[in-house]
Amino acid sequence: MFKKMAIIGALGVLLALLAPMSVLANRPPPNPFGGGEKAVHINENASTTGENGLQHTHTDMTSRGYEYGAFLGTLTVERLGRTVNIYGGATMESMDLGAGHFSFTGLHSGNVGLIGHNRGSRTGFFSFVRLLQYGDIVRLDIDGIVRSYEVFMKTIVDESDFSPLQQYGDNRLTLITCVEYVRNQRRVISLIQI
Repeated sequence: MFKKMAIIGALGVLLALLAPMSVLANRPPPNPFGGGEKAVHINENASTTGENGLQHTHTDMTSRGYEYGAFLGTLTVERLGRTVNIYGGATMESMDLGAGHFSFTGLHSGNVGLIGHNRGSRTGFFSFVRLLQYGDIVRLDIDGIVRSYEVFMKTIVDESDFSPLQQYGDNRLTLITCVEYVRNQRRVISLIQI
């Protein structure tokens, strides 16, 4: 009897694990997490290699056409009634004003990476990120060009894992913020352009 119950329990777990696969069948593949930078706010003018061999070559901000702290555009989540300004550089200064842009990620195409604080009455610009749901639409307005993205993946990674910011051959938006009360983890929301 115990053996039969164990087999039934194991089958139930297997079915529970496989069920989300069918839901994700029409979505892009998930990010292969497993490597990245060693700090949350990184030196964007350096080149680093993550544990999985992922190479990030950071560029001087002026080659992107803006300087650290320059206003780049806005991020809007209509369902939640939130609009956040975006500034150049994944720095504390940019995040004190709104969302910071990782200079080694895309800006008009590819993987656009943004980071922001999720707490604080004056600087918690990304407090809405934990409330995003699959299928939510987020608008990104950069240089007057508006693009729409749909949430397709939500996960939590170690603070040293920057692999969600690599390029995947599609146009996506990656939002990163802290996990409440967990110092060394980051919440990552991936959205695909629609």
